[in-house]
Amino acid sequence: MKIGIVGAGMVGSTTAYALIMQGIGRDIVLVDQNETREQAEADDLRHAIPFSHAMQVWAGDYEHLAGARVVVITAGVNQKPGETRLQLLERNAAIFRDIIPKICRAAPEAILLVATNPVDVMTHLTARLAAESGS
Repeated sequence: MKIGIVGAGMVGSTTAYALIMQGIGRDIVLVDQNETREQAEADDLRHAIPFSHAMQVWAGDYEHLAGARVVVITAGVNQKPGETRLQLLERNAAIFRDIIPKICRAAPEAILLVATNPVDVMTHLTARLAAESGS
């Protein structure tokens, strides 16, 4: 099974590591706006493979999500000290308005799993944006 992870920061790379250690999936692709980061995380994660389960881990772009059965969305920004939940929502919603249509075009049949805060509202927004994208 192919799994995509959009957002190769701490949550995304830890998600990929957990999948590798549990032997979940056979192909994991990391997508991040920071190509250097996504490549470095994929390189590091490949070092864990000999100690776990055989699989492919690589960095790619949205089109590389094609065929993914699940896309875990960890992209977003962290809450700043003193920032309200609504302010965080505004910043992460702007990111999702950009990435959700790209994910849906590349992997229209994939299950989207949201792990970005505030996760309840971001999940609702994801469902709405996916529907608007025709997925």
